[in-house]
Amino acid sequence: MDVRELAPGLWRWTTTQPELGETESLYWEGGDAVCLFDPFVPVEAGEAERFWRHLDADVTRCDAPVAVLLTSRPRGTNVLEIARRYDAAVHGPQRNLDELPGGITLVGLGPGWASYRVPATPPLVVGRLDG
Repeated sequence: MDVRELAPGLWRWTTTQPELGETESLYWEGGDAVCLFDPFVPVEAGEAERFWRHLDADVTRCDAPVAVLLTSRPRGTNVLEIARRYDAAVHGPQRNLDELPGGITLVGLGPGWASYRVPATPPLVVGRLDG
């Protein structure tokens, strides 16, 4: 697992998943939620334990609900595991897009994909921009 801070409260991590190869996920501390974009948990036991330890600590520190945002239909992400662990709302294509957390806005939507504008510093768009 490779973890990098992109801006204060905005982190990117990559993992290698058996059927997908390298995957990329984002963590953002929005004003009213901890937002996880396309979250993948490392499959290696030691890395998975380290991931959960850090994420648990961040969620506790932020004292905010957790939201999972998907840019495409889940393929091997740990959405259900995360949703159960943190009682997280899940947003994504054809799912809960009316009330996005943290000032996030929907900027693109197609069959099976969604793009979001995240008001981080600097602002960024997560997901596809075209069909």
